[in-house]
Amino acid sequence: MESLEKELAAAKVELREMKASASDLKVQFDRLNDIKAEHAKCAGLLKVASFNGALTT
Repeated sequence: MESLEKELAAAKVELREMKASASDLKVQFDRLNDIKAEHAKCAGLLKVASFNGALTT
């Protein structure tokens, strides 16, 4: 019985660690999506500017 209790306690710790890791990953993915959105916005502005002749190469 003690062995099962220790195993359960270890599993609970592992689950907490996995939840924390998943939460960290979600934060990173959310940040990545924000960066991707900003990139798309900037790329669109550059495209419009180049079509309008505002940029010279």
